[in-house]
Amino acid sequence: MLDVDAHEVTVHGRTVHMPPREFRLLRLLLGHAGRVVTREMLLTEVWGSPDTDPNTLAVHVRRLRRRLGDQSAPESPAGPSAGRSTGRVLGETRPPLIESIRGIGYRFRAHPS
Repeated sequence: MLDVDAHEVTVHGRTVHMPPREFRLLRLLLGHAGRVVTREMLLTEVWGSPDTDPNTLAVHVRRLRRRLGDQSAPESPAGPSAGRSTGRVLGETRPPLIESIRGIGYRFRAHPS
């Protein structure tokens, strides 16, 4: 749940710290839940310029996925969950909360609550 006035995000009953830029990114994606938001729109609305390095957006989306507990988000072998159990059953797959749409942008798949 996103509380814009209190600048708080609640995930599974716990308040999650969200830096301002990630909060704005989440708010924009939730505002367009179920629809693809282009990279250009995200960069313009969250960073103020469509000319911002697209890798910056990818890094922030990866961090946002982690903060939301999106266990379907890919991690590198040396990433934060290396050597730890993700709590998932082997072979279990879940669609990501924030889906990457290759060459276009991102889509928040879950319905905002």
